Amino acid sequence: MSHLILPEAVAHADRLERSLEKLNLLRERVSWLTYFESELKAIDGQLSLVKAVENATEPGLTPGYWHVKRDNPAMVPTYLPIQGPLGEFVEPHSGILEDLRRMDLQRSGALEEIARAQNRKAADERKRRENAKLERVEALAGHMKAIDSPGVSRAARRRSVRGK
Repeated sequence: MSHLILPEAVAHADRLERSLEKLNLLRERVSWLTYFESELKAIDGQLSLVKAVENATEPGLTPGYWHVKRDNPAMVPTYLPIQGPLGEFVEPHSGILEDLRRMDLQRSGALEEIARAQNRKAADERKRRENAKLERVEALAGHMKAIDSPGVSRAARRRSVRGK
């Protein structure tokens, strides 16, 4: 295997460029986390973003995960872990903010929105039950018709059997 030997100045410039890329990524991440924190405060002034240390033992904390923390006056803080659908680690993302806004019951129109969603769900369930009932009735009607009228008359069947 051959290796390319670069002059020290070129190698140094390459290391510097990689360090700058890492710094830019870090700066973007810090910018996103600052934005995320400000959006949490806009939803509820008691919310903040925290990351649990690997050996965290406080109730509600998942070690190593990001959490939305709510400082509850005269009570212990509560934590909502930020995790993927299977409980895996994920970075804070805009979907969390959308979910929190949707769950914010102090927002005007929130209760009406929840009621509409529940009404839609109930209507969908009624429709599903009606469709299932219709399918069962149609299947039963088909079975009854097959029993009453098998499609070939018994007299015709007897004639064909005698004719052989």
